[in-house]
Amino acid sequence: MDYPLEERRSRKLKELEEQEEYLERSVSELETNYSGLKDIDLTFKLINTKFLIAIELLESIEVTKNSSITDRLTEKAREKSMQAVGMLEELTGEKVSEDQRFLLTESSGYQEAKELFNTLLLRGGGIFFDNKVKNKRNAGLIADAVIGSIRKYLYPDDRYKPLFKTEDLPEFIKNFVKNLFYILAPEHQTGPPDGIEEGEETLYSSDKLKMPLSQAIYYYENEVLPELEKQLRENPGDREIQNNIEMVKQKVEEYKSMKFIPRSTPIVMPKDFYTEGLTGYTADGELLVTVPFPVIFRSGTNLQRLQELVLDDIARKLAGRGVCPELDREYYYLKGLESGRRGSSRTPGFKLNTVKGFRMLKNRYPFLKQLEDRESFKKLLTLVRKSSKKTAQKMLEKAIIQGTDYPERDKIE
Repeated sequence: MDYPLEERRSRKLKELEEQEEYLERSVSELETNYSGLKDIDLTFKLINTKFLIAIELLESIEVTKNSSITDRLTEKAREKSMQAVGMLEELTGEKVSEDQRFLLTESSGYQEAKELFNTLLLRGGGIFFDNKVKNKRNAGLIADAVIGSIRKYLYPDDRYKPLFKTEDLPEFIKNFVKNLFYILAPEHQTGPPDGIEEGEETLYSSDKLKMPLSQAIYYYENEVLPELEKQLRENPGDREIQNNIEMVKQKVEEYKSMKFIPRSTPIVMPKDFYTEGLTGYTADGELLVTVPFPVIFRSGTNLQRLQELVLDDIARKLAGRGVCPELDREYYYLKGLESGRRGSSRTPGFKLNTVKGFRMLKNRYPFLKQLEDRESFKKLLTLVRKSSKKTAQKMLEKAIIQGTDYPERDKIE
């Protein structure tokens, strides 16, 4: 049966929205049940569905004459576009083992997402990525958070230098210092840790990986066991494969029988890496276990580390401030009792997924994407180093409102 064009569009849009709702529920359940685990194929399906909804809405806008309906459809299309782009950037920016990164960029889902994004731009969707922030209050809060976070982490507190070298002092002074301050001022003190500068990044490898208990069970049941069972079907009676299957099943049963008491929020140090390494638990309080899973990863650099600290701090500073509704909802959810061990009524900011939080912010304020670009970030560091807090904040707020690049230091006066 043929339907009129308008009705066909309406039916197609409804089907896409129902599919989006189902996929969102599936992705959310997987992340909740398995401590943030992502299914690449499922996530790409959700991203591409959001792109399709935005494209369908743009086509509806072209034939709609009612201005109020047009405004509503435009805002909805913008929301879906920004959600899709944000999820795509988050997925491709995940810390994946270097030898497996091609699985993302060469997957059919990623290629389809690129094609749909180009289609969206050709249909006029570029207007959804406008850098300007029209709300002056929000621009001021964002500028304050950005400058405050950079000033907080700009000067490393671990690069101390000894006031003097004891071994270079005159003999009688050296003896005096050694007798009174032999602990505080020993001879041949080591210099400050310099970290890893740009261009010195290296690759590391490991035969094992720590992962949350729930993810380890999922990995063994859905990745390892099916592969071993497939090998056994191809080689019936192979004793080694049978032994491996039995060992994996025993490991799964052992993990399933393990009970642990989720730890309370510890002294929160920058980045979850430290608390995980010290306590053996994730930030959500789930037990970490070691799994024989080979990985290759980059060392990172001082600049990347600084970027991570700043972006995390910005998300925490702006949560609950009325700047981003999506971020506020997540913040108040973590503050409420319904969040369980994932949240904290006392310190919800420490429980916040800051990577996800910053993605929410940059989806609403595309201007913030410049913070993820190394050259733009270095330019902003120079501005903060050479300016007072008030001057830097004023210049950044102006740039945010106008949607321009970060201001150069020599253009401030």
